[in-house]
Amino acid sequence: MAGGAQISGGGVSAPGHPLVQRVVCKTGCLGRRKATPGAVIKVKGEFLDYVQQVVFRGTSGPMPAGLTYRSASLVRAIVPPGAVTSRPFVVDDSGARSNRSPRKLTIRPAPVVAPSTGVFPVQGPHTYGDGFGAPRSGHTHQGQDVLAACGTPLVSVMTGTIQYAGYQSAAGNYVVIDNDGTADDFVYMHLATPAYVKTDGVVAAGQQIGVVGETGDATGCHLHFEYWQGDWFGGGQPIDPLPYLKAWDPTS
Repeated sequence: MAGGAQISGGGVSAPGHPLVQRVVCKTGCLGRRKATPGAVIKVKGEFLDYVQQVVFRGTSGPMPAGLTYRSASLVRAIVPPGAVTSRPFVVDDSGARSNRSPRKLTIRPAPVVAPSTGVFPVQGPHTYGDGFGAPRSGHTHQGQDVLAACGTPLVSVMTGTIQYAGYQSAAGNYVVIDNDGTADDFVYMHLATPAYVKTDGVVAAGQQIGVVGETGDATGCHLHFEYWQGDWFGGGQPIDPLPYLKAWDPTS
């Protein structure tokens, strides 16, 4: 039989139990695995021919969503209002339920206007260096440099979760903070030492996360600070952070 369907006593049955391999965001995204209510998500897997619903988690229980597209290996659905971060699964027309997605789909509110209040990241004397859009070899500057003495404390501008904390040849010691309650990410680069915080940890506004340095591709002691609306290098986009830094800067 075409498609591998099997003959049963009453006719043709589904070719197999639905299997979810991954769930990613297609449109209305904050990142590959970050979506907003109303976003279109793609569920990839096997034996999806007869799937009828993608089921999200809501604050009061499961939230089934109908499909906008279906094939044997791919279905699409719209994230319903009220859905929360979860590992979605699918249900076919016989009621068979798949496994949950191996990785969570993060659901956040749509991007809002950047906050006007925050804690200035550099806790000491400083000046401003190269800004957003300054030319670089093969690209443009995606943040704002804040010049300060090496060893000057760096603090979190907002309460959030540490999305990444590590080392990269260009960024040096760096930290990415996922701001709680929004889709925004804040990025700190060239820290003198590994960050004082760990990936997946929670950080409070004003909490020290490291000190100014010049690690990676840096000349002179400074903080390279980026402000992303959406996921850092995962579907979001950088915006000019200078107006917000100036608003938070107690010396401005």
